[in-house]
Amino acid sequence: MSDAIIVALITGGVSLVGILATYRANSRKVSQEFAKANAEYQRQAAAADAKLELRMTVVETKIESLTAEVRRHNGFAERLPVIEERIAVANHRIADLEGNAHP
Repeated sequence: MSDAIIVALITGGVSLVGILATYRANSRKVSQEFAKANAEYQRQAAAADAKLELRMTVVETKIESLTAEVRRHNGFAERLPVIEERIAVANHRIADLEGNAHP
């Protein structure tokens, strides 16, 4: 073989080894960066889940409170017509009594 071919094969081999070493180093670096980014994402997701859970608990508490107020209001709404009827009857009786007392 000629010297030029041998030099070309050695140069190509050395270049290939350098490319493979660079690829492997970059691959490790990217993998480590990805792992860090994924860990940060998981941390942020967990924090967001915790905030969401807290907000859901607050909303559920408010809904329970409002439900109790609505039930209390419904009780008044159910009793109010009865009270109005009793007042009307009482007014009628008073009017009848006043009419009988002053002929």
